[in-house]
Amino acid sequence: MKTYSVICIAICMVLTPVTTIAQIPINSVSTVSTVVVSGGTASQSIAAHSGSVNGVLPSTSYTVGYNNTGNVDIVGFSMSGKSYVRFSYFDTVILRRVSNAWETTGGNKQHIYCQGPSSIDNVTFKMNFPIAFPQVSGYSYMERVMKEGYINRGSDNVFNNDAGSDLTHNNIERVDFVYKTGIATTGLTSAGFVIAERGGNDPFKIAAITGIDVNGNPTSFGPVLSVAASAYGSVIMNASTYVMRKDAGDNALRPFSLVPTQAIKSVFIRFSDLGITAMQKVYGYALMGNDVTATTSAQLLNYTNNTYFPRTTTNADGGMDMASAPGIFHTDLILDVKFLDLTTQNKNCEQFIQWKDDDYQKVREYQVEKSLDRENFEKLAIVEAGQSALYNYTDKSFKASSYYRIKAILLNGNYYYSSIIFAANTCSAGSVTLYPNPVQDKVNINFGGLVKTNQISIISADGKECGRWAVNSNTQALQLDISRLPRGQYFIKFIDMNSMQKTYPIIKQ
Repeated sequence: MKTYSVICIAICMVLTPVTTIAQIPINSVSTVSTVVVSGGTASQSIAAHSGSVNGVLPSTSYTVGYNNTGNVDIVGFSMSGKSYVRFSYFDTVILRRVSNAWETTGGNKQHIYCQGPSSIDNVTFKMNFPIAFPQVSGYSYMERVMKEGYINRGSDNVFNNDAGSDLTHNNIERVDFVYKTGIATTGLTSAGFVIAERGGNDPFKIAAITGIDVNGNPTSFGPVLSVAASAYGSVIMNASTYVMRKDAGDNALRPFSLVPTQAIKSVFIRFSDLGITAMQKVYGYALMGNDVTATTSAQLLNYTNNTYFPRTTTNADGGMDMASAPGIFHTDLILDVKFLDLTTQNKNCEQFIQWKDDDYQKVREYQVEKSLDRENFEKLAIVEAGQSALYNYTDKSFKASSYYRIKAILLNGNYYYSSIIFAANTCSAGSVTLYPNPVQDKVNINFGGLVKTNQISIISADGKECGRWAVNSNTQALQLDISRLPRGQYFIKFIDMNSMQKTYPIIKQ
């Protein structure tokens, strides 16, 4: 965020957050700065904007040089001893514009910034960009710049719409970054979104997109999170930038302003920060000014309502100089982008595991993974991908209740996981009778068989132990009080003196 004068002055204001969960400043970043994009070099002579400032002479013709190299891309970062890598970029960026007192045309103003020389050549009037400059049909410059992920270009004062002149004001109320396939994970602290900003000193609000329609437009959101200016991490790079601007009557971007060197910083917004639950599908995120009061999906969708999205957003709340979106990042191999149709079936005390993957043609192999505690998984087997969407594997070593998941290894080396499925062991020695089932308060247990149970546990559907009891070897029957447990499905696990396990499902009403 800045004001356009000879010196850029930053003014920060932190408002009371809607959600107060700590975000993670990014302090150790790996970048690559030799990125080549489509298109070659080109140049054109174009008159600067009539209101140009900061050394760009108004209405003066400059030879603007474009090229296709030199962008800076975040390829990974380190945090708490773990390395995070990019999972994917976004499919589309949608600007939600609303007319206001400064922009009455409903959204034709375009402005972007790109890294450039630290001084303006007003002798030969050449303005050569050392990085790839977007050449866009249909004038969707801002959308393209925000989507491509190169952090040394972006857009100025995105949410500011209350200014005394037309230097910095805008008419954008919300920006949607959409990943149409959707992603889900059980590792909610190990996956999320990197937000980068030139200056690293502007607050904003963000909400996960939890539903989209067939065209990729958001239909529902998670809780709104307020991110303070203090959340940004260390300097990724320093850059002077040129602001290019296109008004409604222009047919190209025009030189507008030189912004002196500023730091580019970033913050990691985790799924857990955004109120996402395990295996809940996320389709990207929406960014907003820090004065937005919307808290529900209905209010967030109603971005034309100035009760929720004020039309008087100042630099302090709307001055985010949004760098291009670096994308979705993760660690610990935890992201799941495909809800594989995974099932298990007990056949003669062996587990028959079956799954269906409609994208099997992109897969090199499937790895069957198994865990006894739902936390530590080990590779059980490899199943080669073939000419069908349907696969299976039989776990002949099944002796205790277990959790299974499938890891799909793609042809390009990437991977994704299935959801986790639980398989109860009903083949251990001994016999047990449970009643009633479903149960409201107390469940009765009668023991039978030659082998006696010496421990009982109650396990929730998500694998958490809710209670454990020791059992005398001569116990014939007992009663467990589960009245305090929430409604839902549970499993009662019996362990005998030989460490054999047997698990029975029950329903708590």
